[in-house]
Amino acid sequence: AKRRLVGTIFSFLICYNLFLLGVESFFLPIVFERFGIQIPFDPYVRLTLFITFTEVAAIIPLTYFRVRREVGRYTFLVLTRVLCGAVLSLYYVAWDGRGVLGRYDGLLWTGIVFMVAYVAIILKASGLAWDARLLKKALQYVLPLSAASLLTSFSNMFDRIILERSVSLAEMGLLSVGLSLASGIGMLGVGFYRAIEP
Repeated sequence: AKRRLVGTIFSFLICYNLFLLGVESFFLPIVFERFGIQIPFDPYVRLTLFITFTEVAAIIPLTYFRVRREVGRYTFLVLTRVLCGAVLSLYYVAWDGRGVLGRYDGLLWTGIVFMVAYVAIILKASGLAWDARLLKKALQYVLPLSAASLLTSFSNMFDRIILERSVSLAEMGLLSVGLSLASGIGMLGVGFYRAIEP
């Protein structure tokens, strides 16, 4: 049952996020044009959607290693992805001269390569299963938690939209950098959380 659950949840996440990617790719350009948002949807937001899709594929394989207490494999997978993303981004930005888009390209290609690795891990662990009964039980637990996370995401997105219409893009960039640097404070806490979460 545990093996089928892993495969089922992974299959569901991939299908659901493919659907979500399609919906967002269709409707968000309309929203951006309707509200006159300064940041162009293409290529920045579209690339971000694809990068996020590849990152979602990591959730189940990494959780699988944490549950099985395979610290070495978990750490190796995380570190190699981070290093690969950093190296590719540095190449595209500094060597190839692509600027900000180079960072996006580095993350996207890293995501694609590791998505193949994630699928291979799941295939070896359980296969790509689909058990409607197990999925229903999982969703009964997950949906209330997802509602709270969705509310937080909408709140953050609304905050950015208001700021985008009130301040310059340069100031938005400063805010983004500041939030990224400040998030480092919570890294130790996240590490403990990941250790006890399963």
